[in-house]
Amino acid sequence: MLTPSEYKVLKRISEHQVVTRGELLNIFDRENCKTIVDTVVKSLSEKGYITTASPVGSKCFIITKGGLQALENYE
Repeated sequence: MLTPSEYKVLKRISEHQVVTRGELLNIFDRENCKTIVDTVVKSLSEKGYITTASPVGSKCFIITKGGLQALENYE
């Protein structure tokens, strides 16, 4: 089961296909958003819902088939 923060991150990645950490930081309006994003990204990676790539030198996040299914089940 996804947490609300995991859902927000997965939803954003699914809408844009590929996102950077900076883009994920923009979806949270809290002081500790860096910690939240890092924790959520780690959790989603461990669950196999996202993967990383570095197409232009900076790390980007991509949703996996498992992530799409988890998103579908959450909605």
